[in-house]
Amino acid sequence: MAISQDGFPFPHYHGTIRRGPWRYERQATGYPGLEGMTHLRGKRQERQLWCEYHLTEYVSAALLQDALDQIESQVNELTGPITVTGNAAPSGPIRNCTFDGFEMGVSGIQYDAGGGNGWHCKGRLMWTQRSP
Repeated sequence: MAISQDGFPFPHYHGTIRRGPWRYERQATGYPGLEGMTHLRGKRQERQLWCEYHLTEYVSAALLQDALDQIESQVNELTGPITVTGNAAPSGPIRNCTFDGFEMGVSGIQYDAGGGNGWHCKGRLMWTQRSP
């Protein structure tokens, strides 16, 4: 599986894209002298999307940090559909998405002394889907 957005690849190991609930604008209003409340409900506003992401096999912490900086430079720049390929891909691109960044896991940047992963970092990629 591979993820890309606006031609920018996210080539490392990742999980499936998870979708949070849609946020709806709501307003409740009461009026003096009347019982009850009026509820105004708007249309769907946005929702959060995310997936686990594991940057791995870097020969130095500096190269891993460069990769993280490159990802961070794309925040609010990537605004097109997310394309996922592979067995667990959705039926089509996920449209109207803005890239929010990479959230590093609690373990931060680590070195695998056993030699399997080199310098690596786990976390999650995050987006906001602006509309369906």
